[in-house]
Amino acid sequence: MCVPLTTAFSLSLTQQQTSPLWQQQFTFHLLLNLGRLLSYTLVGAEIGALGSVLIAGGQMVGMVVGYARELQF
Repeated sequence: MCVPLTTAFSLSLTQQQTSPLWQQQFTFHLLLNLGRLLSYTLVGAEIGALGSVLIAGGQMVGMVVGYARELQF
């Protein structure tokens, strides 16, 4: 998924400069991968939070049904 982005940014970097220094290439790839990891971490945390809310909601429904059954008898 990230390969096209990396390739596009790498090609744009080489077009601007004939031979970028290894420090510039290192900084570029470091920032690109840190951004990728941060975005994946945030998306994973959001999906995990949504899943925990759904599980907690299902447990609450189960408790309400159990209490309702006890009150009927």
